[in-house]
Amino acid sequence: MATGLATYPDATVVGGTLETDRDDRNAAINPKVVVEVPREGTEEYDREEELRHYQRVPSLEAVVIVSQTQRHIELWQRPCSARCLPTVRRSRLASPRSP
Repeated sequence: MATGLATYPDATVVGGTLETDRDDRNAAINPKVVVEVPREGTEEYDREEELRHYQRVPSLEAVVIVSQTQRHIELWQRPCSARCLPTVRRSRLASPRSP
C-alpha cells in the first residue's frame, strides 16, 4: 500500500470498483469508510497508529471506532479534502428501553 502499512479493518466500505494492493489482494486501497472494533489490547494502537495511517489514505472519508466494552462510537471524518485533518465526533449510545 502507498502508505506503507497494510491494515485489516473489521469492515470496509468502498465507493465504485474495489481496488486492491498488488502484493496483498486482501487489502483495499480505495476505502471510503473503515470500521474498527478494537479488541482488548489493541484500542490504543487503533486510535493512534492506525488512525495516523488512515489519515494518509486519499480516498478515505471516515473512520468509525466502535467500543466493545461501552456503548460508545467515535466517528472521525475528513471535513473537506485529502489535505484536511479529520475531526472527531464522539457519542454515547442510549441504553435500550425495556418493553
